[in-house]
Amino acid sequence: MTKLHNRSLDRGISILQALARVESSSLAELFRSTGLPKSTLRRLLATLQDRGLVRKSILDQRYRCNIMLPTSSDNHITQHVDFLKVALPLACKLTEEIKWPSDIHVKDGFAMKIIDSTRPLSPFQMYQMDVDFKVNIFGSATGMALLASLPEHETRKIHAETINDPVWGLHRFGLNFDEYLQELKRTNKRGYGQRLITYSGERVGDDKQNAISHIVQKNGVSVGVLALLWPREYMNYDEFIEKYLKRFSATAKEISKNLV
Repeated sequence: MTKLHNRSLDRGISILQALARVESSSLAELFRSTGLPKSTLRRLLATLQDRGLVRKSILDQRYRCNIMLPTSSDNHITQHVDFLKVALPLACKLTEEIKWPSDIHVKDGFAMKIIDSTRPLSPFQMYQMDVDFKVNIFGSATGMALLASLPEHETRKIHAETINDPVWGLHRFGLNFDEYLQELKRTNKRGYGQRLITYSGERVGDDKQNAISHIVQKNGVSVGVLALLWPREYMNYDEFIEKYLKRFSATAKEISKNLV
């Protein structure tokens, strides 16, 4: 019996398998791991991206597999693909309109994790971040927006688990839990998250940035957070919010609306 063989399909599966074995890959790394010509890789990757099986992050221009394969490592498979598929194009549109960049974050254990960003699309100089970079959930704008949307007992649990941690815990900011709950109440009243005054990022020294954030929900459940960033010296919170909050809020609401 003649064995049927589709060369393009076989090559496409080879690319998926190569991506599933690693966290991410550049075109050059895929060339080395698959042995396929770069012109073939570009063509097949474009098709896989169009079909939603592969994504190319804006932040680092690396390729990632969107689906679970037998060769996949669990920690490299994200449950946030559908969220990112909706959020990223709208975040890009926002940056195109107002120029300031947006980060897309999800909760990862006791921290917030960036899964992509429009920073490379912004004309303004900002700290360039990495995909999967983590920030403190208590001090960051995205973390505050998320915690403000959660029941108090969930926030209390995170606090209890990180109470002695100098990097991820609340005491890093000189607040006790009751004082922090008041900060979350103010966050809810404002309708958006912003950094604690004592939070200056996770880099060495001060990153000199400000941020506001909105949770994104699917069927009433928070699935991620969208942040809008700018240099602190450029504009204070009141000026920035007056100028950009309405458009930013509309984007976050549109993402939630499209998550069905």
